[in-house]
Amino acid sequence: MIIVLITIAAMNMKKYYDTKHLPRFYSVGDPVRLRLGRGYAIPETDILAPKLGPQFTQALRIIERVGRSAYKLALLQHWKIHNVVSVDRLELATMDPWDRRLTHVGLLATTQQRMAALALGPLA
Repeated sequence: MIIVLITIAAMNMKKYYDTKHLPRFYSVGDPVRLRLGRGYAIPETDILAPKLGPQFTQALRIIERVGRSAYKLALLQHWKIHNVVSVDRLELATMDPWDRRLTHVGLLATTQQRMAALALGPLA
């Protein structure tokens, strides 16, 4: 009787796990965003405190698939991270419904320059 109950519990746990954990696959050239966190210190996140910084990077392109669950990304040259990333750290980059474009603010920009860049609005 106990073995039957354990089997039923295992089946319910598998059903719950399968609904929450769907396999993700991307094609070469797809725009993806890298989830930032521990170990992914890029210069853009050093501007603010870690809690206030961005959670994702800008849209990056996939260069090639490496193994079953890793992809090679086209990273910027000044980032000091490895370009092969697990699929768990990636998310498909969706387009903004209002077609806004973020202005890229350099690392040495002052607060006035950032405010002026934000006041200009979307780039043409």
